[in-house]
This record gives sequence, structure tokens and C-alpha cells, in this order.
Amino acid sequence: MSENGLNKTEQAQLDRLLAKRAAGGYAIVEQLLDGPVQATIDGLKAAGEVITDAADLGEITGMINVLVHKGDRLRARCAEMNAKG
Repeated sequence: MSENGLNKTEQAQLDRLLAKRAAGGYAIVEQLLDGPVQATIDGLKAAGEVITDAADLGEITGMINVLVHKGDRLRARCAEMNAKG
């Protein structure tokens, strides 16, 4: 566990995410944190769920990774279709 309560995998995910965002990538991060992910977390907390910071980060990072991966695949597929005309 790091000093912020994250395990090595979570800390590595956070470091990659922050580096990518700092480099101008993952604009979706802010949209997710301001939108559905934060709303989901707030809803769970309001329902009495106990969510730790590490759990929040793991869920958020996992969702972002899935969405970014799907977005990358979709962009690649669109580029293929555009190339074919």
C-alpha cells in the first residue's frame, strides 16, 4: 500500500492516467468525473455504501480504461471505413 492507501496496481493506473491527462489525452476523464461516474459514487454513498478512496479510484480508473479502449477501437474502425470510402 502506498501512503494514499492504494495498492501497487492502483497506484500504477493512477500514475498512467495522470501522465496521459497531463499530456493532453483522456479528455473524457473530466467528463466522467463530473458526470456519470461521480453521480454513481454519490448515489452509492447516499444509499449507505461505504466506499474507500482506493475503491473509488479503482472503479473510476477501470471505467475510464474500458471507455478509452472502446473509443480507440471505434476510432480505428471508423478510420478503416473512411479509408475504404
